Formats: sequence, C-alpha cells, structure tokens
Amino acid sequence: MYRLLIVTKSPTIEKMFSDADGWETMGFKPPRVRKTFEEAVECLRKHHIDAIGIDEGFETLEQWMDEKQPQIPVFMIIDDKEQQLTIIREVELLLNQIHTDNSDVEYNEETNFSAARERWMKYLLSRLAPTKKEILKQQRLYRCSDDPQSPCFFARISIPQGDMFITERWHYGSERLATALRNFFGEEYEMMNIHIAVVSPEEVRIVFSPRSCGAAGVTPDMKVKAYIEETIGQIQHYLGLTMSLAELKTLNGLIDFAADCTWSEEK
Repeated sequence: MYRLLIVTKSPTIEKMFSDADGWETMGFKPPRVRKTFEEAVECLRKHHIDAIGIDEGFETLEQWMDEKQPQIPVFMIIDDKEQQLTIIREVELLLNQIHTDNSDVEYNEETNFSAARERWMKYLLSRLAPTKKEILKQQRLYRCSDDPQSPCFFARISIPQGDMFITERWHYGSERLATALRNFFGEEYEMMNIHIAVVSPEEVRIVFSPRSCGAAGVTPDMKVKAYIEETIGQIQHYLGLTMSLAELKTLNGLIDFAADCTWSEEK
C-alpha cells in the first residue's frame, strides 16, 4: 500500500480527504494530513511517504522538498473531489512505474523514476500534452528540475536512414536508441537540462531547458548549434548513424509544447 501525505491549512480540503473512502481499493493507506511546514517535515522524517500533496501557500516546503526529498512525487491539491480523484489515479500510475521490478538488473526506485520522467518528456516533446496547465502539473508531479516557463532551445534532428537503421543495423528499438543518444549528448549543457525523444524512425527531438534552481544565463543559439553538430559527428563516427540538424529554434519554455499552442513545426 502506498502512503500519502497531504499538507493543507484548509479545513475543507482536510475534510475532503478524511471523508474519502476506497483508499485500499486504489492501493493507498488513508493519507496523513499536516497543517504546517514543521509538521510536514517531521512526518517526512518519521514515516515512509510515497507521494505528497502540497496545497497553495507552502512554497517553502516545496523548496525544502527540492533540496531534501527530490525523489518523492508532488501532486496538486484541488478543492474538487472528482478532479482530485483523477490526480490521485495519476499518482498511483506513476508510483506503480517507480516501484515495479520488471528488469534483469538490480531494482532501483531512483532509476525507475528517472525512466518514468523521460517517458513523460517524450510525451511532452511529441506535443501530446493538451494544455500548458497540464504540463505545469506533470512537471511538478515528476519532480522535473526544469523551469518550464523560461526560454529553451528546441532542435529537430532528421535521420535519413529511418527504419533501415532501426531494423537492419540497430536492432534495439527506439527507446534504446534514445538512451544511446543521451549518453552522447549528456544530461546538461551550459546549466540547461538536455531531454531527448525519438519520436519516429526519421526524427529525434531535443530540448535544452534551463533549470528552476537558477538562471542559466544567455547561451547563444550558435553555440548550441555547434554543440549539436559536434555531437552528431561523434554519433556518426561511433554508431554509423547519419543525422542532420533540421531545425533549431527558441521557445518561450516547455509550456510551448502544449498541443493547444499555435507555433508551427517545420517539416
């Protein structure tokens, strides 16, 4: 059974959670509720908590979580029973991914959470998230360290060989290819996180996103372009995979990947 912590000063929210039933059916113990920063931190230190819901007005607690407990999902508190139930189900799905053991390697929750986070980023870069609000909610739930509302670089990389490389030379599928590409590009560049998604056999998408912990400064797009092209050259040398930079643009932030945003993608 998963264990939730709810942090709120609202009697209405507290009553909504205390009156709710069916927790065990959803795979949860009845949640613990705390009303102050100090009570929440004490609970986190004394008890195992799988996910935490933080109400508005607890920005200091979220900052503390970023420093001390970055591995615990944080979900939104909403004064609506049905909407809150939907969010709890999303939390359950994420926790199932984090705690599943379906590989031959040693089970590691941190590795599973990282893999789930990259799956979310692929969903995001594929522009499947419907709204900016949904992106902000999921970025919080998945504990992404990006600042989703700060300008970021978006690159589209084409793979002329397409299916031929995947099926005839690579043989490991798109997820393993994405992992290999991450190893070449790295996790960060100039204080920006790098996220990679193989969205089709012919296209890779990459975003360079500033972190929320501090300003990355202004990195010229030509410097990012040179880094991408240099890395593409290394990939071709070691993997035999020919790629080319098809597009590089600056977006207002990760929130621009929402499906309801109107910027166009070159083809």
